[in-house]
Amino acid sequence: MVREMKKLGREVDVTLTEEARRFVSIEALKWAADKVYDSISPKADHVEVHRYDAVVIYAATLNTLSKIANGIADTDVTLFAQSALGYGVPLIVVPAMHRMLRYRAQEAVKKLLYLGARIVYPKLVDDRMHIAGFYEVIGEVLSVHAHRRPRILVTAGPTFAHIDPIRVITNPSSGRLGAYVAERSLERLHPAALITGGYVIPRYPQIPVIKVRTNAEMKKAIRRLAEYFDALIMAAAPADFYTDKSDVKLSSDREHIIKLKPAEKVIEGFKRDFPNKILVIFKADVGEVVEKARTLMLKYSADACIADTPETFGGDYARARIVTKDGVEEFEGDKRRLADKIVDLVESLWIKNTS
Repeated sequence: MVREMKKLGREVDVTLTEEARRFVSIEALKWAADKVYDSISPKADHVEVHRYDAVVIYAATLNTLSKIANGIADTDVTLFAQSALGYGVPLIVVPAMHRMLRYRAQEAVKKLLYLGARIVYPKLVDDRMHIAGFYEVIGEVLSVHAHRRPRILVTAGPTFAHIDPIRVITNPSSGRLGAYVAERSLERLHPAALITGGYVIPRYPQIPVIKVRTNAEMKKAIRRLAEYFDALIMAAAPADFYTDKSDVKLSSDREHIIKLKPAEKVIEGFKRDFPNKILVIFKADVGEVVEKARTLMLKYSADACIADTPETFGGDYARARIVTKDGVEEFEGDKRRLADKIVDLVESLWIKNTS
């Protein structure tokens, strides 16, 4: 977990209980962390806890839980925890214990919640207690301070228009880029939510995911949530057409003529109803896409358009042009990097709008 936090550019210091030292060596941690407190020095390191964004107890045994809940500070870990509670530094506790002990831990957990600690609960799977995963814990750390930045609502994946009860009209969008944008938003301390018709979801469970199937469902979800966010990243690929749905499954033993009708545009009227929101739209097409992107920006009063080509659907590679009112930026590379660029764009637009 230390390495994963370091990948996100965070500074991570570590201290351990004597029991933890049986399983993890101090030397190994020194390679991964910025600093390892081998023991509390005469400088009283714990009083400097106010400089941290959060203190995480991973993993907290029943013994450690009970000590923190009852004000005991007889180890380096419990001393840092008590200092965090005293200074108002977010304390995130990740319990780990045998399933039969979880009932004994409930009183300690109640006390910790009362004191303001956050609990990342273990999962009961096949009659065994499994400690919360790294990304669940990291997501909790990131979400502690996410209120400081503009809030980002992301759409992703395709939508579906039924031909009959079984078959649908759709497209090959996976929703991967939208999920990456939501992840990078949280990693950069933006509150984020994802509305998706796709199958790829963010790795952080702290990001709310609203599943939709149709254009109407996606539009309704956007309108319901938009007032709580500062920006909408319309990375979804809603269906462009629909047809009159058959009430019964069409026979595959004969031909059928299907009449395609233009589908409702999910983004239609968004800027009219939410004029102060940042709107980033997408245009997937063949040929010269920049002029088409500019036309679309004018039509929907969008702040920017990510113009790409359909051959990048479904994979991790992207070739796109980031079109804004100030110009065009070429991009080619990994979709996670493109997601980062999109968050950069939202931040710059937000600063411009609020300055």
